[in-house]
Amino acid sequence: MSTPERIAPSPVTRGQLWAVRIPALLGPLIFWAAVARLTIVVNGYFAPPGCLAYSPPDQWPILGIILTIVAAGLPYLHVFWRLAGAKCKKGLTLAVTTGAGGFLILPTALWLAGPDSRDWGKPTGCALLLIAQGLLVTLAVRSYLRTEREAGDRSTFVLSVIPPLIYFVLFVPMFFVANMDLFPRRHPVGGDVSPLVDLIEFDMAEGSYAARHAGSYSPTLEALKPLGQPSTKTYTFTYTAGPQGADGKIKTYTLTARPSAPCPSRCSCSFFVDETGIVRKTEKNRPATVHDPPLTSDEKNGLGVSPSM
Repeated sequence: MSTPERIAPSPVTRGQLWAVRIPALLGPLIFWAAVARLTIVVNGYFAPPGCLAYSPPDQWPILGIILTIVAAGLPYLHVFWRLAGAKCKKGLTLAVTTGAGGFLILPTALWLAGPDSRDWGKPTGCALLLIAQGLLVTLAVRSYLRTEREAGDRSTFVLSVIPPLIYFVLFVPMFFVANMDLFPRRHPVGGDVSPLVDLIEFDMAEGSYAARHAGSYSPTLEALKPLGQPSTKTYTFTYTAGPQGADGKIKTYTLTARPSAPCPSRCSCSFFVDETGIVRKTEKNRPATVHDPPLTSDEKNGLGVSPSM
């Protein structure tokens, strides 16, 4: 009885190799685009001067841009090079291991890049990266299974883990340095003083005024002269004194700061402080109120104010 003839796998076509190359190209492109958008949004490039947006003081972060391109691009450039050779099997195994590493590393790096943000860019970029890397692995495995089995395939697959491992180990310190350059300590656009500084100085001036007037706060903002007056030119301050008590003293007050010019939706547009000394903010296009969340220590530090203030 004759044994059935073994059917050799079909060769991998050029179209199938391009199907692997496309998600390999999409991975770094999505990462670069997401980081670039985050850099522009967070640092406030092209923001109008009437808004509390931020940008590096002198120039674009060239070092961070170069490191980001190199760190995210090298492993996928290697995949492209391997897939272009006469023997594509090594390229396919490299695509599998690179895609698996990128599935873990790239979305994590994007999520940790820059300050914490509620902007839609981060989760969208991470989701697209997961899809692209998952597609890369799936298509590479599918094409690899169409190749003929050979001696040494297992060692080829094991060795294919080494290049992406080296690349992604180098990626971590490179992108760490890039992250510091892309998202430096922020400075107000146009060199204006942060309204937060004015609000804190105003609160200290109110304390001094109350100490001089038997515990009563000022009836108007002008009454604080020369103890403290807002110096920020791009913000409008609105002061409201509380009602006088039976003893004629003013026990409460509120002060809000809003941009004088239209403000983009992603800026910390409005601030609020009252007699408690707690500064609150809102990113919505309205005055901040006592019901808005207080500024965190990290936010104060990013605005150039000591967290202890």
